[in-house]
Amino acid sequence: RGLHHYRRGWKAYVYLARLPPKSTLSKDALSLAPSSPFSSSSSSSSSSSSSSSSSSSSSSSSTSSREQKIGLIAAALCVGMPGLIALSMWKYIRDPRNLAVESEETRLRRFRGWGLPDPREAHHSQVHYIRNFLSDEEVNQLRVSFEKIRDDCLVGELQRGSPGQPWLQSVWRTSYLHTNNVFIDQFPGLSQKLRNAILEIDQSDWKVATKFDKESLNWRTVEFHEYSPGGQLSQKLHFDSGSIVTIDVMLAEPGTDFEGGDFTTPEPDGSRKHHSFKKGDAVLFLSHKYHNVMPVTKGKRAVLVAELWTGPNRVCPHRCWEREGDCDRKLGDIPKKNPMQAAAENALLLG
Repeated sequence: RGLHHYRRGWKAYVYLARLPPKSTLSKDALSLAPSSPFSSSSSSSSSSSSSSSSSSSSSSSSTSSREQKIGLIAAALCVGMPGLIALSMWKYIRDPRNLAVESEETRLRRFRGWGLPDPREAHHSQVHYIRNFLSDEEVNQLRVSFEKIRDDCLVGELQRGSPGQPWLQSVWRTSYLHTNNVFIDQFPGLSQKLRNAILEIDQSDWKVATKFDKESLNWRTVEFHEYSPGGQLSQKLHFDSGSIVTIDVMLAEPGTDFEGGDFTTPEPDGSRKHHSFKKGDAVLFLSHKYHNVMPVTKGKRAVLVAELWTGPNRVCPHRCWEREGDCDRKLGDIPKKNPMQAAAENALLLG
């Protein structure tokens, strides 16, 4: 971008330097010039003759001065704009919330401060399943309810495209059901069932959530994901940064409602494990464990995703990163962010 602004500034300088000079009449000549277009031609000619001598002498100096001013302006633009851009980049790079640019040591120190395993440790943990966590009838009712909540614009929403596809073509739609506490208010039984499942599995295996006071464990985000053909979570070494445990509940039938879209995890031995994940099943894993969703090739994949963490119970319409205090994001707000902020937020969103 700095080179781009430099080239634009240089082109502006070249363009302005080639413009013809303005009138070079001296102040004396201008004061003698007729004020009315109906003045006699003799007075006009006399004024012109009196100014011709001073005009010729000041023409070269006026042109030189004008070019110097243009050069200074162009130089200021060429140097100033890249400087402002570099300052803006440095500001966001130094933001500690942008884990995408943190050093590995800083990132691990941050995770240890939160009492969470780093991704290399979580990489060796096991994925757990609860078959038939929800019945077909419960799944169908939930899906209808979630779609109505989404269509009524009661919650925040994010739509994403797919690599190689037109950027306006959305293939991955996320509805943030925790917005304004909608999920807990409308589905308190399901909220408690998800929480109990996480604590039970953690107690029997990982023993990460059990290190914290139960009262400090809250929903960071509860999301309804819909993948269309091309939708995928393909980022290498993706994990749900900052959360403790993630639980996914399948709301569609693989092979019938959609094809592709396998839930996979890269394993320590270099292989990739495809996890069987049928309608109504729940999959639980440490949030810092690397995981992916393969591309959906047909139909629509629908899944409920919830993340537990030690931050406050979030009600803002996005996947929040603030672990303390209130979030300023409100439903209906149009985020005012530049491309740098958008890139940083996307990096946080994808772990």
